[in-house]
Amino acid sequence: MEKSTYLQMRTEMWEIVELEYACICVMESNGRDYYDYGFPPTRLIDEAEYVLATFYENGHCRNEQLKEGNSEERQECKDEIKQIRKWIRKWKPKAQGSK
Repeated sequence: MEKSTYLQMRTEMWEIVELEYACICVMESNGRDYYDYGFPPTRLIDEAEYVLATFYENGHCRNEQLKEGNSEERQECKDEIKQIRKWIRKWKPKAQGSK
């Protein structure tokens, strides 16, 4: 994957709050600066899929907000789920093609 495409992928990822947080945590835990280029695009997809799964994982705070939160919290979760799914649909084929 070209650097400009990768950076666009990551920029769009970071427009979704939960994905930005997850991405930065993973990069930092692997000793990388979050502005580094070269973190595998497939790893970003894996992280996005994991974050999406947490909305449906019992005991996870996002799941609790989705199921038991007030109407604003539930709507925020639904909106983020839609954004994450849309991002994955857009970028997964491109990331897999760059292995």
